[in-house]
Amino acid sequence: MRPLPALLLAPLGPAALPAWFAFQKGLSPLAVYGGVCAAFWVLSLAIGLPAVLLLRRWRRRETAWAYAVVGFLAVAGPIAAWGAVVGPGSRDQASVLAAYLGLLGAITAVIFWLLARPDRAAGR
Repeated sequence: MRPLPALLLAPLGPAALPAWFAFQKGLSPLAVYGGVCAAFWVLSLAIGLPAVLLLRRWRRRETAWAYAVVGFLAVAGPIAAWGAVVGPGSRDQASVLAAYLGLLGAITAVIFWLLARPDRAAGR
């Protein structure tokens, strides 16, 4: 699959979990689903794309693990930084949120890797 359709499809599955949690709390699951998808698309373009280009420039192998680490850090990093800036009372909550959403970011990155298979595309 081409990278652009893979980029658009990758967050659709992992975004369902926050939408389900929102539904359990009486919030709008569609709004949460759309917001998480949009956030993952923006983070993929803003952080994921430059990170992948750096990996290619350094001639590192494009493995699923590399994508998972980049996906985790792309999502968890900004949330952890926000928690450190806001104040000591919210650091624990921000840490849990960073770990949870970072895991979803890693899953999204691996799904992108499975769809786009950049390791095989480099050999073509």
